Amino acid sequence: YRETAQLLASKFGFACPEQEASSEIRTLSIIGTGVGPGTGLTSAGAEAVKDADLVVGADRMLQIPEAAGKPVLPEYMPTKIFAYLDEHPEYRNIALLVSGDVGFYSAAKSMLAKVDPSEYDVSLHCGISSVQYLCARAGVPWQDVRLISAHAKDANIVGNVRRNSAVFTLLNGSEGVRKMCQQLTEYGFADVRVAVGCDLGYPEEKFLYGIPEEILSSDLGTLCAALIFNPSPDGRNPISIPDSEFIRGDAPMTKSEIRALSVAKLKLCEDSLVYDIGAGTGSVTVEMALTAYNGTVYAVEKEDAAADLIEENKRKFGTPNVEVIRGLAPEAMKDLPAPTHVFIGGSSGNLKDIVACVLEKNPEARIIVNSVTLETISEVLELPQVCAVEQEEVVCINAANSRHLGRYNLMAAQNPVYIAVFRGKSA
Repeated sequence: YRETAQLLASKFGFACPEQEASSEIRTLSIIGTGVGPGTGLTSAGAEAVKDADLVVGADRMLQIPEAAGKPVLPEYMPTKIFAYLDEHPEYRNIALLVSGDVGFYSAAKSMLAKVDPSEYDVSLHCGISSVQYLCARAGVPWQDVRLISAHAKDANIVGNVRRNSAVFTLLNGSEGVRKMCQQLTEYGFADVRVAVGCDLGYPEEKFLYGIPEEILSSDLGTLCAALIFNPSPDGRNPISIPDSEFIRGDAPMTKSEIRALSVAKLKLCEDSLVYDIGAGTGSVTVEMALTAYNGTVYAVEKEDAAADLIEENKRKFGTPNVEVIRGLAPEAMKDLPAPTHVFIGGSSGNLKDIVACVLEKNPEARIIVNSVTLETISEVLELPQVCAVEQEEVVCINAANSRHLGRYNLMAAQNPVYIAVFRGKSA
């Protein structure tokens, strides 16, 4: 930081406050120790540890030879680390050890968010990450591998495997490996190849390779990561799945043409958190989940038979990021996290209360309401007067599909559907 500030000061001709107080600034080196007990520590990182007068990190990190004989602080929480350093100004050159590489799901991020650059001159030293190590062990380049983490956080591994030929993920130990393999099998990816690395860099390191079922029956280690190889990735736009592909039963279903425009107008991101209110068969739910594959879709449905269909379509289309909520909105929405986007396909007469509940959770939510009756569209048009929303547009769709009659094609009309788009007034 100090060197950068001085360079900018000299280039643009302004005074650099750090120059006057440079002797007061302490040095903080954040060092990636790589995999194992310092197996992936670089020579530059090792020198930074040797030069430090205090070494900080989790107990496992402090076992590296370079830290031997030095004062240590066995701690990894940023607030506690800086509180300790405030109480011990005698330490001027601090080495903070983090596992893996400083740039890949590392504790370095939270440390950098807390550090005061006027007090610390910070430098980062990369280590050999589990990504690099496992890919080298598997004999594959990692430049085209999709990188995610399911370690102490949710991740849609299935959704990422569907879209990519190779996926790397950190996992929650052996249980995380088993959960991943069970999901891959359940959601239609039983034949993909999985390479699992356990306790990488340690003497007890294990490397396993096979289909998910074979990995499930294997003896696993404690610290785990995996590479999943999909020979047939599907990166196509998931919008407008043919109606015939859904398991339908007797529940109502939004037709393909209406579904495509409705999902498009929601403007979902890959990590959106979405409600589907009155989800029916789950056709809209599935397309939203395939679009927001790193997000979550909560399908709220009051009818048990329809909710069962959503569960079936969830498995058929491989969308574990769908959560089926059985109950009537808005009561069933009370304990759900705040949505970024909401699709309302059926409100059971509770439209205003549903929208009010959504806005209470997120005043900036984007909301789409579909209507097929004039009575419902009348209620929809009143929303800006009774709720804190702004109407962006209302579109009426009149779609017709061809059907064969001998050598002729006749057009069969669908019911007209109104698609109303709203956003919170503070958006």
